[in-house]
Formats: sequence, structure tokens, C-alpha cells
Amino acid sequence: MNNRIVWLDQARGFALLGILLANMLLFQYGMWEDLTFRPLNWYDRAAFEWTNIFAVHSFMPLFAFLFAFGMVIMKDHMNQKGNSKFRRVFFRRFLFLGIVGYLHGTYIWDGDILLSYSVIGLILLFLFLNRKPKTLLVWFIIFMALSTLLTYGGAPEAPDQEMKNFLEQSQQIMQYGSYQEIVDHRVNDLPPIFNDTGLLVVMLIIMPFFSFPPFLLGLYVAKKRWLHKPENHLKGIKKAFWLSLFLGFSLKSLTLIWDEPIVYMLSEGIGPLALTVFYITSIVLLAQSRAWKKMLKPFGALGRLSLSNYLMQSVIMTTIFYGYGLGLYGRIGVLAGICLAFACYAVQLIISVWWLKHFKMGLFEWLWRGVTHLKVPELRRKRRMLPEQSNQVKV
Repeated sequence: MNNRIVWLDQARGFALLGILLANMLLFQYGMWEDLTFRPLNWYDRAAFEWTNIFAVHSFMPLFAFLFAFGMVIMKDHMNQKGNSKFRRVFFRRFLFLGIVGYLHGTYIWDGDILLSYSVIGLILLFLFLNRKPKTLLVWFIIFMALSTLLTYGGAPEAPDQEMKNFLEQSQQIMQYGSYQEIVDHRVNDLPPIFNDTGLLVVMLIIMPFFSFPPFLLGLYVAKKRWLHKPENHLKGIKKAFWLSLFLGFSLKSLTLIWDEPIVYMLSEGIGPLALTVFYITSIVLLAQSRAWKKMLKPFGALGRLSLSNYLMQSVIMTTIFYGYGLGLYGRIGVLAGICLAFACYAVQLIISVWWLKHFKMGLFEWLWRGVTHLKVPELRRKRRMLPEQSNQVKV
């Protein structure tokens, strides 16, 4: 796409760091373990609380916001080219994303978000993408209010004996199981809470209320065009930055010192989205500085390869922690996991910068674009010839 919005790629790259930090708890301890009730060393306890405040439930909304924001950019770009069949293009795009998500969630790691994003993308496409900003704002407020109210009194409870048995069984399989045993466990062995059909139905009904607010906010902000040219809206962006900084960190931290249902509701209902706004406005404001533009450039490279990098994070971490790899599941601690996440991310930054010097996009981005537009995109960058080389070319 010409005239790329640079901060958008940089924000995607930064979001991948936060998602990796949050996912490290899941890579190391599984989808259903709650370390709140596990005895930890003081430094691992501090690392766990730090992750809860800065990353858990705060970077997924950021990625959701950017996903929806990008939908509006892509639709506008197609409209400029006179492509009125944008629904078909988006349908192919989300179908491919859903297939990749299903394969990823089944055969690599059960913490996949791509399949759910493909479903939400289709809902946004047919119900919300063509709505006016005012309509989107109303729906955002409705979903935000309901999702916040649904967290009231929802602080986690200590697992019962049946759940403890399930967690112990999972740990044994993840540490020592073969690839096939781990896949079978992922597909067939569900935690005891899913034995309650009524609870499962309720969860399926209320999940959209938790998922939709950041997507709708992304559509709304993109349609208002506040961040297309941030230099024209710096005053409002700075106000959003300071307000979200105060609300985000204060609400997310409040549960450490105040254990009340309404505090938990504000922390889990409003805190994550406030932090999302803080992270977005931080990237946008930093990108206005010449010095920071250079420093943020590698994040933009990683963000342009976001699908490939996200999938590679799963491959790398499951190989490190699962039995068919190094088998370090549940063994190295939270703080060591954070250090490992930063090391992995640094390597991805370096590789992404190198890759984009030689190729126009990542391999999965190449496949995704090909399926989306039904034509094979050019992958390798053309080498520029030096003047003395061009003189040697025969006409």
C-alpha cells in the first residue's frame, strides 16, 4: 500500500512485544493455570504482577484496535482504486486468516487469536464497517458498559481439587509428552468447567461483549481520521495520552491494594482499554519526533511482518517449553520467562529489519495478500544496479 501510515506498523510491532509477554504465562503454565494461587518466589511474584499490570488483557485490545483501524484504511484504499467489491476481498482475507488460525490453534498452540479475529472481522465487515462514526460510538459505549458490568465480582477463585488434578495432568503431558500426545491433549482434554453445559453457553453468549469494544473503537477512530495525520490533532492526542496514562495504570494497579468487587470491575473492565489508548497515543506522539522516528523504525519492520512473527513466536516458545522440544514447561519461572521473551523479541527485530531489506513482505503476508487479491504478489525486492553496472547492460 502506498503512503503507509508509519505509526500503524510501529504500533503493531510494539503490540507483538506485549502479546508475547502476556502469552509467556500461557506458554509456561498453560491456558488454565492461575498463578495468583500458586506459591512463587518473591521475584517471580513481582514479575507476575508486573506482567498483569503492563501486558495481560492490555495488548490484545491494542492489537484488536489496530486490526479494525487497518480494515478502514484498506477499505478506503480499495475505494480510491474504484474497487466496489470490497466485501469479497475481505471475505477471502478473513477466510484465509481463519484457516491459518485453526491450524495454528490445533497443531501448534491453543492460545491462538487468529481464528477469533477472522470471525470478528466478518462480523465487523457485514454489520459495522459501513456505519457512520456516531453509530459506531454508540455501539462502542453499549458494549463497553456491558463488558465492564459483567466483570463485577468476577475475581478468580482458587481451583477445586478436580481442577488441580487437571492442571497436574496437563503439566505432565506438556513436560514429557510427544508432539502427538500434546496435540491429542489440546484437542480432547478440556478443563472441568466445560462439563457444565449451561456455563459453557453463558460464556459463549457473553464473550462478544468483552471482545468487541476495542474493535469498535478502532473503527470509530479510523473513520474520524484523527490519527491519519496526527500532527493536525496533537492537542487532543496529548489529552488522551495523559488521561489514559492516569486511568490505565491506576486502575490496573488498584487491585493490588484494594480487594473489592467494584474495584475489580473497574480494573478489568476499564483499565485494559485505557492502557490500550495510552500505548497508541504514546507511539503516535513519539513518532512525531525525528530522533524517535529512527528508534521506532525496527518496530515498524517487525509490525509489517506481524502475522509471520506472531506465528514464529508460537513455534519458538512451544519448542522451548513442550516435551517434544526442551521440555521447560513450568520450570524456569516468571522472571526468566520475561527475559526470554525480550531476547526472542530482540532477535525478531533484527531478522525483520534484515528481511525487509531483501523482501517486500513476510512469507505468510505474501500468502495472505495473494489469497486476498487473487494474484501472486511480488516478494523479492529488485536489486538496484550501480551506475557502472547499468552501463554494461546491453540494449
